[in-house]
Amino acid sequence: MRLVREPERQAALELLLNAREGALADIAAFPLAVNTPWRLARREALDARLAEIDEATRLYRQPRVYLPLDTPNVAETSAAAHEATEAAALPYEGADDDADAAFPELANS
Repeated sequence: MRLVREPERQAALELLLNAREGALADIAAFPLAVNTPWRLARREALDARLAEIDEATRLYRQPRVYLPLDTPNVAETSAAAHEATEAAALPYEGADDDADAAFPELANS
């Protein structure tokens, strides 16, 4: 295990707080009516992402953070990983229409 140095811990904490703001904005922008399977899955993914961010934030708020030796610098890798995750999570245009067509019994719920 390695002790995370203070600058790295602070940078990671700042990234996590920014990611939390983004996740909360995504949740706030989400429609109130979760009536398609795609929307339900997306909402669950957003909630899981927020829970993961909150847990990591709780850990990085501690005065000492220990990580496995083979763990790269969090501040350097988090930005690239976040961009890749966001790109993969973005639906293609018309995803709601496809879900409504695939599950018509749920489309009007």
